[in-house]
Amino acid sequence: MALNWKTRTLVVFLVLMAALISVIYNQILIKLPTEVNEEDPLFFEKNRYASYYYNNGSIDQLQDVVLIINADVINSTHTNVSIYINSKLHGSFLVNPEGYVYENGTLKKNYSIWWVHVENPMLEIFTGFGVEAGKRFNLIDPTGFLGAPWQNYTAVVDRKRVWWPEDQKLGKILGAQASFQMFIYGPGGNKVATATLDLTCGLVELWDGGINSRQTMTLYDTNYPISRNRLVIFPVLWIAGTILIVVAYVVMRIDWKNKLLHRLHLNSEKRNEATLLMIAGVMAIGIEYIDIWFYAPLGKDGNLYLHLGYFGFLVLLCFVLKKRLVWTIPAFLEIAFVFAITYAVNDPYVPHLTAFMGSTISWLCLVWISKHDNDWIEGKTWIGKILSKLS
Repeated sequence: MALNWKTRTLVVFLVLMAALISVIYNQILIKLPTEVNEEDPLFFEKNRYASYYYNNGSIDQLQDVVLIINADVINSTHTNVSIYINSKLHGSFLVNPEGYVYENGTLKKNYSIWWVHVENPMLEIFTGFGVEAGKRFNLIDPTGFLGAPWQNYTAVVDRKRVWWPEDQKLGKILGAQASFQMFIYGPGGNKVATATLDLTCGLVELWDGGINSRQTMTLYDTNYPISRNRLVIFPVLWIAGTILIVVAYVVMRIDWKNKLLHRLHLNSEKRNEATLLMIAGVMAIGIEYIDIWFYAPLGKDGNLYLHLGYFGFLVLLCFVLKKRLVWTIPAFLEIAFVFAITYAVNDPYVPHLTAFMGSTISWLCLVWISKHDNDWIEGKTWIGKILSKLS
């Protein structure tokens, strides 16, 4: 049966409300005194580590080795930092919890080259969202990774960017990272390296340059909460979506005596259709979240299978609701586009996967077309029956 515009609007509103609740809950959690989503986590205030694939860019090292930063808290004012390359100690130094390096026992307000403190951009959504281009940081390299040990450097933020890791060997890096790129200059003003750091917490993610101008690093594992926002927002979306759908179903089922609430009452057929559309909507939003924040562990094939599964769900939904399959074309095109762009021209599957929101578009099409009772015409032959559902 046809859903009127009020019911269709309510379906879209409740799905968007689930997404909004997940973001609002995350913002509230940031300000609460918990460790679930810390407002301002400092890398060196706890025992932490960060692991990188490292290549010195020479012919002698044709394969990446592992570089590890270990931070071991000694007391409330000192943390020992050790750098290991291929399990061998490259050097160590002391910092305070705020990340400033001790130089001959004193602090001179210089960060190490591995981490800088940045404000939490989630608290600045409407006022700039994170560190801006041109900001400078005073750095020091105690272990001689860039040149001579204990040399001072100046880092200048170039721009904000998004890091799209695509290799499954970076599985602990869940998906796209809001980041910023900065250039590192030596005492003479010459650029010696380029680094990409996490916008939410200042940890180095990518590195290019140093003693050997081609040495590179790529972050692949850390116990530092660089993904803390998504790990709150994603599960809350499903919880909020489930609660809203159940509540909406109950409200639509009751034959209210109150005139205002009575408008929400629907017969079983309309109620089931609205509920199925809400379920499809929450699933579509969840898939968009995965396309941005959780695609990396799935890899290219896993993400295509995920979208293929949702496409199959939409096809089944069309048969249940008697809607033409033409409304699932955007979801199919998303799969076809990513498949073509990756297998035909060997392009990375991200950010193409994120940019093409075919799943959500197909869901919105189904919501829109639900204003009609029956969107297909039954054919007289078995071929006609099939074609009538495709056209």
